[in-house]
Amino acid sequence: MTKDFEVVVVGGGVAGLTAAAYLAQAGMSVCVLEQQHKVGGLAGAFSRRDYLFEQTLQALVGCHPGGSIHACREELGLNLSFKQLDPYSRQIGPGFDILVSADVGQWVSELCKLFPGDAVAIKRLVADAVKLFRRIPETPKKPQAMFSKWEKLRIGLASLRNMNLYGRYAGLNIQDLLVQEFKDPQLRTFFYSLCPVGEASAMLLLTTIGWVRERQLHYPVGGGQALVDSLRQALEASGGEIRCGTAVSGILVEDGSAIGVTLADDEDIRSDFVIAACDAMKLYGQLVPAGAAPEYVLEDLNDLEPWPSHFLISLGVDDGVTDQASWHHHITYCPALMDAMDSEDPSHWLVNVVDNSCADSLHAPTGYRSLTVGAQVSFEYKQRWQTISEMRGPEYIALKEDVAAALLASTERLLPGLRDRVTVAEAATPITYRRYTGNWKGAKRGWLPTAETLSQIKRETTPLPRLFQCGHWYVHSGNMASAMQSGKNAALLLIEQSQSGK
Repeated sequence: MTKDFEVVVVGGGVAGLTAAAYLAQAGMSVCVLEQQHKVGGLAGAFSRRDYLFEQTLQALVGCHPGGSIHACREELGLNLSFKQLDPYSRQIGPGFDILVSADVGQWVSELCKLFPGDAVAIKRLVADAVKLFRRIPETPKKPQAMFSKWEKLRIGLASLRNMNLYGRYAGLNIQDLLVQEFKDPQLRTFFYSLCPVGEASAMLLLTTIGWVRERQLHYPVGGGQALVDSLRQALEASGGEIRCGTAVSGILVEDGSAIGVTLADDEDIRSDFVIAACDAMKLYGQLVPAGAAPEYVLEDLNDLEPWPSHFLISLGVDDGVTDQASWHHHITYCPALMDAMDSEDPSHWLVNVVDNSCADSLHAPTGYRSLTVGAQVSFEYKQRWQTISEMRGPEYIALKEDVAAALLASTERLLPGLRDRVTVAEAATPITYRRYTGNWKGAKRGWLPTAETLSQIKRETTPLPRLFQCGHWYVHSGNMASAMQSGKNAALLLIEQSQSGK
């Protein structure tokens, strides 16, 4: 039977677009199928009046020379530029107001003055984070299966060199680490605010400190939408095709191999290969036919927990809401101590206030600002999000309004008079994120990287021949840089297999 394309990519987020762009550049016929009306997923932005609002983006890593996004930009010819975020953020909470910048010595000194009883532990943790980050060699920008013997040796030697640090931190989650290391609950709250997912591996907190110290946090000029648009342009310039508003209902399998996809309208699209850049639970629980993949694959996924979902309020406000001298791109506000943040009372939740117009003036008209007020929230919040009708009736609206009011009240402690200066406001809930992305439990990233489950997270190959996977569900950290690298890896492995005739 005639093939429609050499490769079909399911999902038009940054991972799927990256994979498709590399494949098209290599001369392969490729089509990206995206269920929404536009590509980009959570990396993209949306417009309301004259404002541009990010859906999740606060900062990017991997934009520095040697980073994965930088490599993709150079190799694909992406029209992208970046602004370095330093200082990165201002952390405000019970007993602290700290500007977090690459000058680690300065804010460590401030912390030691505020919490003298924990001074030794503060210096040790930050020094270990910087040491670990600097000792880790830049990973080659290709799949592990393509590493040379020298590259494998170099990474192995680095692991041996860091064995003591791995032994100290790798088996701990963030919450346990902070309780173990620090006596003062206010200090615990500060470090928690840098990476506020208590169940995540402690290595994630150390990595965050490393990114800050080495000035590796950036923001793309034009925002996340500029990143998405540059990938789309690169793909189409090489002859690739994108079909939006096209939902996939299944992977076609014949003689044990993937041979294309079935669309929601029952149309079949045939291909030599398929790349799944979508939710892992959807891939193995819905798209792959029963019996086509080993049972253990889905069983292993059931042992994992996704990243929390998100509640996000997008606000267009006039310039007078902020004091320009003390305002920064990213402010984290902790209304309560670490132990109280996981309560069901949203007035206690940690709030991230991001002013994207501070980093990029294109996000708001002159004299105004584009703010997002966000908080992590589980899909099971009060056991209500997941039971509320998808029609979003009165119960859903009431819950949404209650949470929004609590988060805005917290934000108004930072920005007095905020609500009187709002010109545009729009809120998104876990239900919104699930509907828009298809992500299991409305997760804002993929799997949560815990100390126990890191080894279970899958890579770009699958047990089903000619089916590859990529995106934040198949890498450890789940950020945009690793998602793009995952897309590139899937493309390189597919090209290699295609050329070998397997």
